[in-house]
Amino acid sequence: MEHLNETKQNEKFTAIVGGATGATGRWIVTGLINGDDCVRVVALTRSDIASPADTFPEADKDKMAKKLVVKKVDFKSIVTSGELPSDLGEKPSIGFCAMGSAPYTEESDFTVPVAFGRACKAAGVDSMFLVSAVNSKSGSCFGYVDTLGRREDAYKGMDFKRLGIYQPGFLGRQEKMRFKEMFQYIVPSSWTIDTKDLAKVMIESANRMKDGHFTFTHKEMKTIASSLH
Repeated sequence: MEHLNETKQNEKFTAIVGGATGATGRWIVTGLINGDDCVRVVALTRSDIASPADTFPEADKDKMAKKLVVKKVDFKSIVTSGELPSDLGEKPSIGFCAMGSAPYTEESDFTVPVAFGRACKAAGVDSMFLVSAVNSKSGSCFGYVDTLGRREDAYKGMDFKRLGIYQPGFLGRQEKMRFKEMFQYIVPSSWTIDTKDLAKVMIESANRMKDGHFTFTHKEMKTIASSLH
């Protein structure tokens, strides 16, 4: 895969995850906890997590206790201030944005995710990995496609050293399945990628992606995910 180096960079890192309890975000957090490259995971959430072990059931409990920091935040405050919370401890160098809503809204799918990206950049995050959707393009007559396209453009303008953008088709969300994704049951399996696999591809990118801005197509993600099984 041209976007990825042959081997890992072998650099330990602290990561921050926006949308940490969502369909993809929870698996990003889980993968970062279970892996050896990430030494600390800051999970930003809108509400309290009573039991991280229930929210991230496949995460290693011993590693979770050592690595996971759950931070409840008012994302509107990030929009207003342009800054991440000041009490996060060690500053992250890698960010993951898995924010979104159903149905989509300008605030949840553009305003807040873009503010999160800009705040991460201001805090010194140099690598960002963004969940988008297939065919996202600003100016589209389809509102959701246009919104995510504008979001991609905004992230490209933030000048991250490394920016990975992931454009999946239908998502397998397990128990978080949304109505529109029910179509995956009547389309070829090649059109669908499980959120667990999407998370694995994003984390692999954090370890191996070259400098620059790269967009990962649905087909490319399926190929990478297959190689990781």
